[in-house]
Order: sequence, then structure tokens, then C-alpha cells
Amino acid sequence: MQAVNKGLPWLVVLGASLFAVLPLARGIPRGHDIGLHFFRLVELDYLVRQGIYFSRWMPDLVFGYGYPLFNFYAPLSAYLALAWHVLGGLSFHASLSATFAACFILAGLGTFAFTRGAWGTEPAVIASVAYVFAPYTFYNTYVRGSLSDALAMALFPVVAWAFKQLTLPASRGALRIVLASGT
Repeated sequence: MQAVNKGLPWLVVLGASLFAVLPLARGIPRGHDIGLHFFRLVELDYLVRQGIYFSRWMPDLVFGYGYPLFNFYAPLSAYLALAWHVLGGLSFHASLSATFAACFILAGLGTFAFTRGAWGTEPAVIASVAYVFAPYTFYNTYVRGSLSDALAMALFPVVAWAFKQLTLPASRGALRIVLASGT
């Protein structure tokens, strides 16, 4: 019975995160930036299939003139979406939706892990559900369609949890240091 009680808060947070993801089941959100992310994903897939794994120059953007996109824009969110496409076999649309969904789930679980140690289990569940359903989290996904901002909002509690773990005396693990660095 104790194992069920320990896992129940995690399931509640996961269920709330999945409830926030339900609009993505119809397809990619119709946000302002989603078309840009779609074109970047297609271009990144084209480059990776040619053997160019990290290109700062996107040759087909800006009407075929090219653009040094990854000199100014963080590429992690695009590579995560590409991983859904290449490794998972999903379409470009489905991989963008899956990445947005993963951001919601990571935000909920990361917030729960971060706040549980300081406030206890019940307040941590409330905090994680509130973080997942925060207006700016929804605004980033469903209005703006900004994949990189959604990922940043999801990684924020994970990085905060990792820094908190680094302050504990028994935590010297390399994984926690990498997570605390914010990737």
C-alpha cells in the first residue's frame, strides 16, 4: 500500500500534464511561430540527412538565400523535435506536437520533484499542476507556438531541482552537475 501512495502523486501530476496536452491531439497548435518551427525542422532534417549534424547556416531559409539561424537561436528544441521524427518515425507535424507534449510533462514532473522536498507532497502536487496550467505556459504553446520557450519553461524546474540537489552534502553526481548547468 505504501508503494501505491508514493507513486500516486506522480500519477496525479502526470495525469494533469496529459490533460493539458489534450488540445495537441488534434495536431500542432496554430500559434504565431509554429510555421517557423515547422520550416526549421524540415530544413534541419534535410541537413542531418546530408551528414551536416550541426549547421549554423540554414541554406533554404529566407526565400532560398539562407540564414545563420543557429548563430542567434538555440537549437536544442529543434533537435528534440527532430529526434521524434528520425528515431520515432513521426511526421513533422506529429513530432512538433510530441515535443510540445513532452515539455508539458517535463514541466509538471520537474516542478513536483523540485517542490516536494521543500513543501511536502500535497503542496508539490498543487504547485506542479499550477505550473503546468499557468497562463504563460499555455500562451507559449497554444498562442505563440514557441517551441524553444516551451522547452525553457519545462527545463526551469529541472535545473532548479538539480541546483538544490547540488547543495545537499551527499550529492556529487555528474548527472546532477550536468542538469544544473542547464544543458
